[in-house]
Amino acid sequence: MSTDKQRGIHVSQEELLCKNSCGYYGNPVWQGFCSKCWREKARIAGASRQDTRPSNDGTPLTFSKFEEKKSTEKGRRINTMRRLFWGSPSPPKLQESSESHANVLKAYQSLEAGDFTGFLKILKSPSSQRLQSRCTAFLNTMEAYHDLPVQKQSDLVQDFYQSFAEYFNSFPEAQVTQIMEHVEKLIMTRLHKWVFCHDSCDDEQKDLALQRRIR
Repeated sequence: MSTDKQRGIHVSQEELLCKNSCGYYGNPVWQGFCSKCWREKARIAGASRQDTRPSNDGTPLTFSKFEEKKSTEKGRRINTMRRLFWGSPSPPKLQESSESHANVLKAYQSLEAGDFTGFLKILKSPSSQRLQSRCTAFLNTMEAYHDLPVQKQSDLVQDFYQSFAEYFNSFPEAQVTQIMEHVEKLIMTRLHKWVFCHDSCDDEQKDLALQRRIR
C-alpha cells in the first residue's frame, strides 16, 4: 500500500543549483550561490559600500578616513598574501624575463574555451613554472590555515584570484575570465574538503539533527 511506503526527504535538482540559475551548483556557505556568482555578489556589495556615505556624519573628512582605513586593511591583506607566495612583502624582481613572460602569455592565448586539460598542460609546462608555483603556494597555505573563519578564507581566495588575474592584464576581459574559471576549478577541486566541509560550517550537524527528528 502507498501509505506503507517509506517516506523521505526529496531534494530536487533545482534546489541544489545556484540561486542565480547560472547552471552551476550552489553552496550553503555562499548563501546558495556558486563561487562565481558569490564573487560577483561580493564585488557589487563592496562597490556599493564604497559609494555609501555615513549617515550620522557625512562630511568628506569622515568618509576620507573611512576609505583610508579600508585601503590600509586591504593593503595589509595583500601584503600577507604576497609574503605567503614569495616569502617577502613584494615579489622578487627581474625573476622572469619579458621574453619568458611573452611566451607564457602566447601559450594561454592559444587555449580553447573550456579546455581544462589544455590549461593544466600549459600550467605544468616549464615556461609556466612561476604561475604553477603561485598556485601550489596558495593551495598549501589554504590547507595549512583551513581552520580560519569562512570569511577570512574567502578574503584570501579573492586576493589570490586578483593577483593571478593581474598577470594577464593585457588580455581581453573575456579571455581572462575563461582562464580564471580554469584556475577556480583547479583550486576548488583541491580545496573541496575545506570549502564544503569547513569546521565552522555546521551543515552536517543540522542534517543529522533533522534526520533524528524525522525518525
